[in-house]
Amino acid sequence: MTMSSPSIDCEPLTEHIRDWRTTDLKVDSQARRVQNLVLCGAHSRNGYRYSTEAMQAAATLYERKPVFLDHAANTSRPYERSTRDLVGMVQNARYDAEHILGDIQVLDTEAGRTFLALLAAENSPVGLSHVVLAQRGPQSQLVEKIHDVVSVDAVVFPATTRGWRESTEALWPGSWEAVVEQIDALLPAHLSQLDPSQERSVRRVAVFGTSLIIEQTSAEGTPSQCAELSWSLSPQGVVLGDELRPVDPTDLRTQASIGELHEQLRSTRAEVQRLEKCLREQHDAEQLEALLSAAHLPAFAMTDAFRQQLATSPDADRRRQLITERQQLIERAMRPAVASRARLVPSSSGDGDFVRAVRGIRGGVLCGQA
Repeated sequence: MTMSSPSIDCEPLTEHIRDWRTTDLKVDSQARRVQNLVLCGAHSRNGYRYSTEAMQAAATLYERKPVFLDHAANTSRPYERSTRDLVGMVQNARYDAEHILGDIQVLDTEAGRTFLALLAAENSPVGLSHVVLAQRGPQSQLVEKIHDVVSVDAVVFPATTRGWRESTEALWPGSWEAVVEQIDALLPAHLSQLDPSQERSVRRVAVFGTSLIIEQTSAEGTPSQCAELSWSLSPQGVVLGDELRPVDPTDLRTQASIGELHEQLRSTRAEVQRLEKCLREQHDAEQLEALLSAAHLPAFAMTDAFRQQLATSPDADRRRQLITERQQLIERAMRPAVASRARLVPSSSGDGDFVRAVRGIRGGVLCGQA
């Protein structure tokens, strides 16, 4: 499906809609109709801002425009699209409260059925993106007029234009997402104040603990440049720094690699400490078994409580001391009992035989005999 482009000299802009669902969103799968969608927002995370006049005048341009699944294969030729990707068309386009809203009549095509299935999925990552031919003024971030709407595309993981629900479903205060959201909202105007003479589009690349990296593209089409800008948090919110420091993306990749190496080093050190602990425990266990083997203690003396006492002893000397004490205790218990002289005299009553029998039983128990 190839459409002819207009002769007017303007640039194509592709703006992703971050959250295109309104509170009144309705999906009728049977009628294949989706109602109350955000088709265009007043602010863009790419640094663009649409004037109220431009959006009011452009609302009718969205009427009956095609809706495709995903972007064109060649973004520089947005009019060349395949009918296989056609989802449906926009209906009832209108301007309302800094947004252009509309409905989509979905066709009974594979792309249309896929679109409806994505909408029905829980936590669906699908979103909308419009492709427009726009005219920017002296301030490159301000879109003064939309000359034509090429298409509305259903895309996955949209992440740029501020949507309708941001005022009613704010992010959690204090969360990292809320901080990044505030940085994105402040960034275009802040950069314009730092350098009003430079016309550029801005894209946030990364946010770190006290700084962020942005990519700037000038209106003349010169190669993009990266710069670093500090930021901090105050009781009133995010505060952006007043100095842009040019940075080399290669250096950023090097810093990231160094950070990964440091993390790997910390992980390796932790693993080494774990292995060293295992080796110490194994060495202590082997040393304990060697001490017990050399002591020749009887089996009844090797109780679980005694082994635990040895295992928790601070060093080998203390273990040897405990084993020696256990040996001395057993030796004392095995010594013959002292009898009085009167008991040593034989008697006809058989006392001598009884005493000898008792002594034999006593020795047998202490020696671990049956």
